[in-house]
Parts: sequence; structure tokens; C-alpha cells
Amino acid sequence: MRYKSSFIIILACCVLVACNQGEVNVNVSPIATTVMPVIPSTLTATPIAITVAVENPTLTIHPTETWVPPLPQAEAEERMIELLQDNGGCRLPCFLGLTPGETTDQTFSSQLATFRNLNRNSNPHANSLINIFTDDSNIGLDFSRPFTENPFEPFRFLHVSIINYSMFESEDERHRVYMYDNSYFSQYTRYYSISEILSRYGAPERVIVYPLLQELPWIKESTLHIFLDYASTGWNIYYRMPLTRNEGHYIGCPAQAMIDLKVWSPGDTDMAAESITYLEYYYTFPIEEAMFLSLDEFHEQFQDPAQCLETPIDIWPQSTSE
Repeated sequence: MRYKSSFIIILACCVLVACNQGEVNVNVSPIATTVMPVIPSTLTATPIAITVAVENPTLTIHPTETWVPPLPQAEAEERMIELLQDNGGCRLPCFLGLTPGETTDQTFSSQLATFRNLNRNSNPHANSLINIFTDDSNIGLDFSRPFTENPFEPFRFLHVSIINYSMFESEDERHRVYMYDNSYFSQYTRYYSISEILSRYGAPERVIVYPLLQELPWIKESTLHIFLDYASTGWNIYYRMPLTRNEGHYIGCPAQAMIDLKVWSPGDTDMAAESITYLEYYYTFPIEEAMFLSLDEFHEQFQDPAQCLETPIDIWPQSTSE
């Protein structure tokens, strides 16, 4: 037992000596460690130029429509009568200051809106009928023109019927009756009478005559018509007057006539052709054959407002014997 203790003491001493003389190598397995790099807090972004091809559309901005307040009825009538005296201070094909090919459709509508209190149409989309009220009848200006898709484009064509009429009601219908002998009508529309037109604008390019007889089933009254063509300057005009018979002639006096005026932009051949299509439905004669007058003779004679038309009955195929 004594020998075992001694052995242990000797062994311990040897270990202590070895520790004093050198280091003890101990193998330790390393631990894997990830080291994150330090990133600066301020980053600078470099812009990248990107070119994209885009078509540039044409943007059209139209002016807004200006609302025009209507004139009171009495003032509107006075203003319209004033305009009719000299055609609004302009020459045909301009009508009352409105010129085809120049005046926009929107301006046209605005001008007519001034006379809204004289318009008796219940349908706002119908043609405009402006009335001047007299003692026993109405003087009417019935405007019609083709629809224009863009209201800021000039209007191309205008048809105006200048009429004198009264409205009568029956059990079945309400109908218009033309009044051919009215001093107010003659006074207010004198500028457009055949005598004034010939005096102001000279001889027309052609003159056409035709009768419409009440004997035909679709005609309500017998009338004689005369058409004056000034197509090269953009207008024509025709007159409808009561027809009487005397000594083998149809007779009509332009002083009693209703008036139809058509105007368009000079050079607009489509509208010029459109203005006379209605003549295809009637049997017509030029003035040289209907009344045996040259254009110059007609121009000279009918500057007299008392002059009446006379055309032989027997040259018209739809005529019947008296």
C-alpha cells in the first residue's frame, strides 16, 4: 500500500515538471463564423435614359358655344324687318349677314337663336320658322340647311322660303293657307322682289318658267313659277304666284309672289346641282320659249314691278281647255 502511494506522488511530480518546461498542445476544432461586410449607408443611384417612341396626336380644341339670349318678341320683329330691308347689309349669296362657306354652322345657329321668340316650331330639331305677325297673317322665313357634323365648320347651303300665310284648323287637321295679296309682305320683302333682284344683280344666267295646275291631284292651288339662276355667284331664286287664265294664256304677277331663295358657296358644284334637282319633276320651258323673250329683254321689262308673266296655254302638255 505504501508502494502505491509513492507511485502516485512520483507521477504527479512528473506532470508538474512537464508543465513548467513547455506548453501543452490542445487540438480544438474551429467554429465556422460568417463575417458580414460593412455597407455604407448612403447609396447613389445612377439614372438610366430610356427613349420611347410615342406618336404625337393632333389635339383640336374647339371654342365653347356662347349662349345668345333671345330678343323680346317686339324687338325681334323690329330687328328682322330691319335686316330684310337691305339683306343685312350684304350681297347674295350672303343672306342677312350669313355667308355660306364662311359663317360657321354654330354662328348661324346662334344668330337664329336671337329670334327664338319668333320661332313657332314645337320641335327644336325641326327647320327654323321665324314669324313676323301682321294684322291678319304671318310673314314667315322658313330656314333649312343640311346637317353639319362639326358645328365649327362653315355651313355649305341654305334654303329660305319667304312666305305670307295664315293657319286654319279643321276637325281633321291644321293647315297653312298662303296669302298672296298683303301690303306688309310686299313692303318687308321688297329687296327680294323680282324687280329689285334684276335691278341690283343684273340679268340672270338663265330663266325658267313652269305652271302647276290645281287640276292635278296633288296640287292644292294653281300657281305660276319663274326661276332665276345666278349659279356662277352661288345662288338662285324663284317666285310662286297665283295663276289665272285669260285669252289662251296663263298669267301670273310677281308682285304677288312668294319667294324661295337658295344660296351656297360659289364654286361648290355639288350644292349648285342640289339646288335645282326639284326642277326635274316639272315640265319647264326657258324664258325664250315660254314667253318669247331673250334674257336681256326679260331683264329690261321685269324691272318694272307691275309687269306680269304671260305664257301660251297650248305649249304646256298638262294643260286642259278652258
